[in-house]
Amino acid sequence: MKARFIIEKRNKKRIAVYARGKTDEAVNRQIEFYKEKYNYDETVEIIGFYADIGNTGKIAERVGMQQLITDCKEDGIKEIHTKSISRISRDMAEFRGFLREMEALGVAVVFDGESISTGTEDGKKLMSFLEKHYYKEGE
Repeated sequence: MKARFIIEKRNKKRIAVYARGKTDEAVNRQIEFYKEKYNYDETVEIIGFYADIGNTGKIAERVGMQQLITDCKEDGIKEIHTKSISRISRDMAEFRGFLREMEALGVAVVFDGESISTGTEDGKKLMSFLEKHYYKEGE
């Protein structure tokens, strides 16, 4: 009798990591955090690390961010992880535009520092509240 092996195929969650900082060291610390966090997690596949270093300005001016957006459209990324909301943008209108674009692509954005995921209903509600609060303060 021959032995029969069943190979379990797991669908891994395909994520990308976005890091932004003023120095190489700051960006490398963020990337190392995610490498350590997911190193032994068999449910997650990090398919790319994207980074922008320095005072990088608007999203449209950031090479790493633009590549991330392109890859979300073309490569099946389902989640982006980043250290905090400010890594994406400090400009709320630009930030909202980015979140809407990712939502239209079916990509959740996870802000680990704030423990918020736009892939959950609670995360969506919290982001909506933060947006409204931010605009109210600016008036």
